Amino acid sequence: MIMKKIIFCFLITLGCSQLLTAQTTVDKTATPIGYSSNLSQGKITFTKTFVPGDGKQFNAVYTLAVNENPSINNGKKETVTLSRNALQDFFSTHPAIADKWNSVNKFITDNKISLTDEKGWVAAIQYFNNMQ
Repeated sequence: MIMKKIIFCFLITLGCSQLLTAQTTVDKTATPIGYSSNLSQGKITFTKTFVPGDGKQFNAVYTLAVNENPSINNGKKETVTLSRNALQDFFSTHPAIADKWNSVNKFITDNKISLTDEKGWVAAIQYFNNMQ
């Protein structure tokens, strides 16, 4: 009797989050290969992705993408570190949004927002996304 192996590729979508798994057969367990979540979406999308690290640990990788102009960076997401300099560099290297940095920076300073954590970045990106 010949038995066929069935191969699955799982993509579980929960709101704006996705759990990505490697291909696996039904007689094995699924192995996660990453997890991605849009933390803020609008003119700029701020995404957090967990990628495999050493052993069973996953590392967080943060990316930004300008959605209004797909010609910027060929529409690719840019990996960023969570720091004020990284956010300022992102704005200054994208002419379509560079003129908004002073307003965003004032918002960050006035509200004493820390750009060394995810929460501060979400607040700054949401502020920018809501600007007219």
